Amino acid sequence: ERALAQLNKYIVFSKAKARLDDTLHGFALLGSDAAGWLRDHNEAGIPEDTGLAWADADGAVIRLQDDALECWVTTGLAEKYQQLAEQEQRLVGTAAWQAWLVAHGIGEVRAETIEVFIPQLINLHLTGGISFTKGCYTGQEIVARMKYRGKLKRHMYRAAIKTDAAIAPNTPVFAGGHAQSVGEVVLAANGELLVSMTKDAKDAGDVHVGAADGPALEFLGLPYDPEAEG
Repeated sequence: ERALAQLNKYIVFSKAKARLDDTLHGFALLGSDAAGWLRDHNEAGIPEDTGLAWADADGAVIRLQDDALECWVTTGLAEKYQQLAEQEQRLVGTAAWQAWLVAHGIGEVRAETIEVFIPQLINLHLTGGISFTKGCYTGQEIVARMKYRGKLKRHMYRAAIKTDAAIAPNTPVFAGGHAQSVGEVVLAANGELLVSMTKDAKDAGDVHVGAADGPALEFLGLPYDPEAEG
């Protein structure tokens, strides 16, 4: 609903209407045989290259990585795939998908972080989430200014944390025992999280979540350099 309200500010200038649609259901396929499994159970087209999408009247398939497909399909297909996955004992929960996103450093904006991040603060310029060559879009000026004229002081990093408590997006991050936060949690799953924070605080170490004396972070690697310019 928040996204729809934002779009409606601009769509009034076009011959189009925006509405919420609950007829499509999202699921992910993970693993080296993800594309093969989808081909075996449906005649849908499969994008061959990372970052490409394929769509028809029944839904859409997006290839995030060689081993990961994001699918949005109609109710009938969603029920079919769920039954097949259950029969083959392949069905896992949402936590597996979130853990995959964390491990691959793919940041997402959740309800808790709307208007918290510009795209570069969650590394979207490094994971194919921003185009600097396409036409105008809402917020393009701010995004482009950061790339061509600014210096990015915050990046998104991956870290491990030892706690049984659930960590929500937008939970503040503290460093060096100081009371002022140096960043926010982007996404957490299975004892790991993605956190957008200042580079200086990350390099100094002694980083904690939730409070200055909260659970400590142990920084881990990502498949790409989070401090690259992109």
